[in-house]
Amino acid sequence: SLAGVSNNFGGGGEELWCPGGELAFVSGLVRDSEHFGAQVLWFSTIVSRREHLPQLQAQLRRAAGLAQVRVLEMGQGNKRTSLLFWSFRTAEERRGWAERRGWAGG
Repeated sequence: SLAGVSNNFGGGGEELWCPGGELAFVSGLVRDSEHFGAQVLWFSTIVSRREHLPQLQAQLRRAAGLAQVRVLEMGQGNKRTSLLFWSFRTAEERRGWAERRGWAGG
């Protein structure tokens, strides 16, 4: 059960505030990422309000050239969060990126 679960990670008010809240902030990241997709292997962000995930995933599906979206659910104690990852590079491009750098995977 998630009763009593918190999504507040602490910090001062100036650290936890953005006009339009989390949804506007992450939507801006998604929008901006479209301009840099060829330069970045993976984009990522924390999404503390799970109810924002469907809208963010829909926005990502509409992004030109998007190759993959992943969500990783995390929690410890009473805190729950989701990590949202997306890439404009195909699996083959990610493998090539990793191989060129001597990494084990992409």
